[in-house]
Amino acid sequence: MKKNLNYLIVEEAVPQNRIWRIEPVGPINFMEKYIKTPTLSEPQKDVIRGIFGDDPTDRFFNVEQAILRIGQGGGKNFLIFRCVVYLIYLWCCLEDPHTYFGLAESEHFDILNYSQVNAMQAKNVFFRSLTDIISVTRDPDTGENWFGKNMGLKIKKYGTRDIKDKEMIIPNRRKGKGNIRVYCLDSTAKSVEGYTIWVSIMDEPSRANTEATFAVAKHQYETAHTNQETRFSNPQHRLTLVFAYPEQKNQDLLMELFNLYSENPQENHVEIVDGVMTAWYATYVFNGKQQEAKRIAYQKYFDKDPIDANRRWRAIVPESVFGFFMPHFEKIKECANPNLVSPVQVRETITARQEKVRGEEQTCYYIGLEPTEIKGDNRERFWGADFAVKNDRLVIVGGYGERCLQDIENFTYWQRTETGEEKEQKKAVNCRPVIDIILIWVPKRAGEIINYNNVENLLMDLIKNHFPGTRAVHFDQYNTESIRQKLVDLGVRDCERLSFSNPQQVLYGRLVRHLVWNNSIEYLDNALLLREMKLLKFEKQSKLDHPPNGSKDAWDAFSICVNLIFSKWRFSGMPLVDIGEPLTPDLLDEDDEFDEFDKAEDDYDKDMKIFSDAFHNFCNTHNRKPTDEEFQDWLLNSYGAKFSLQKIRLFKDRRGAWENSGRGKMAKLGLSHPSSRNVKQRKSKSEEILDYLEDNINFDDEPELF
Repeated sequence: MKKNLNYLIVEEAVPQNRIWRIEPVGPINFMEKYIKTPTLSEPQKDVIRGIFGDDPTDRFFNVEQAILRIGQGGGKNFLIFRCVVYLIYLWCCLEDPHTYFGLAESEHFDILNYSQVNAMQAKNVFFRSLTDIISVTRDPDTGENWFGKNMGLKIKKYGTRDIKDKEMIIPNRRKGKGNIRVYCLDSTAKSVEGYTIWVSIMDEPSRANTEATFAVAKHQYETAHTNQETRFSNPQHRLTLVFAYPEQKNQDLLMELFNLYSENPQENHVEIVDGVMTAWYATYVFNGKQQEAKRIAYQKYFDKDPIDANRRWRAIVPESVFGFFMPHFEKIKECANPNLVSPVQVRETITARQEKVRGEEQTCYYIGLEPTEIKGDNRERFWGADFAVKNDRLVIVGGYGERCLQDIENFTYWQRTETGEEKEQKKAVNCRPVIDIILIWVPKRAGEIINYNNVENLLMDLIKNHFPGTRAVHFDQYNTESIRQKLVDLGVRDCERLSFSNPQQVLYGRLVRHLVWNNSIEYLDNALLLREMKLLKFEKQSKLDHPPNGSKDAWDAFSICVNLIFSKWRFSGMPLVDIGEPLTPDLLDEDDEFDEFDKAEDDYDKDMKIFSDAFHNFCNTHNRKPTDEEFQDWLLNSYGAKFSLQKIRLFKDRRGAWENSGRGKMAKLGLSHPSSRNVKQRKSKSEEILDYLEDNINFDDEPELF
């Protein structure tokens, strides 16, 4: 006996004309009796028989490829690990594997497992599982470990230090001949040079769901398959296993292969066509453990999210028409914050009234919302609404902007000019919309009508008494003129009825999608909104729509509100100017030493605008002027602006000088002043900016500036 790594190899004389050194048992017999797998379901047995057949002495592999479309938690890995151990068992039963497969004696039999997760993690799981199953594989007659008894393998428990090993080796009984080598590779593996691929395994290729990762996964599949064909010319001597639950119809390797090879795709069905097996099973049908419990869990998940439940549990792919947020579908849920609490809590009310309808007395039921709690603030707020009367919902969405905590890729879109030319536009994304108010009026049965008096009264009360920082309200054109006029009378100048054409809806939708994909938006975990986002149809790249019997009322109001925040919030992204060639030193202004002063002037004007708005809102809210300390807290809590007391006093001086000037007094009356001469003498703006710089910039590093 000779020791090789952790295995003991037994040298024997080679009998002539013998294919099988040990008569192999069938795959089901091996899995149930040798490795004690009593919970195999009938669908799992059908797949195993499809891969290996019933009699291994007839042919080594029954198919060249197996494409397994199985629901999440269906036991795919459970089955694959056991199939790999079985094919290793068959190889060990052969008298001379190299002669049987027609391979040069020095060539190895390589098993490559491609994973879309971390390679180290995949290797740990794959190697550990194979080792564990090999260690419990016992001859049912003697109770001895089959690999130890028949191959002389000395098996040790797989440990953490073994994770660093690049490969797992099953040695040949004969000295100098090639072994079985098992590798785990991830998406960074692009070449198969140096491998003799006998079995390739594509583990969860559907998770490669972006254009780049899909291209890599497809390249790995194609190069591995080509390598197999050149090394093992007999299709019954090579095997490719592809298994996953699907992600989407487009850019999904599992679905591409399944649709290519399946002639009669049916759920809970296996078919073999031209040496390729395709199998499609739901989780609770394929997995032999706790099938009824899994079916109940699926139904519970289905009630919350039918599209995602069918995709995960039944391997049903969402129609590509519902793929507006593909390939980053999961981002919809990631951006919904379950800990975000709406400042407006309401309960539904129904008011019954007797009215004459077409000359007949009828009872009409008016749907309203009654606030149970309102926590107002002075944030700069924006509102979007989708109005209706019967059948449809009426939805009002409110939110505000925050500065981005990270750099986000510019939002690029195409806009038609007055001449009809399509021109590329860009906006810098430095705004993070937060949607924390979603109000929904829902007629649930025939005869129920939305109470428009309630809608108007609630919105007026919110804006006037609780959210005075409201800057804009936009909505569609249906039944909205009355409320628009009342909002204007209330002082909301930016109050617009939108035509909301298809191009405008697509533009708003692309903006929201860009923010969602980059996790640069936060919104309430609202079931209606999330469902509409997941079911959103994008038809012919020109129209956003909902499925039959579906809706997009919450989505429309939501996208209007997000666009308002993005375009009108004081710190939001502005259109970027195409400056052509990059700036070079010779193109720079000769007076660039004053750039710091110019920037300070811009910052000064912005801060002065914040100061004036905040001062005005404080006075209106409290009916008095604030102290410096009060106003410092007001700026921080209501506007997120951190002002020093020195800066507050500077701006108060300037505001007081302006109000006491002739121009300021006449401006209060809506008149212009013929003279620019101020009554009260004050510093020039340049001197004020220097004071502003002293308060905001540390000059210790640049003492020579002034």
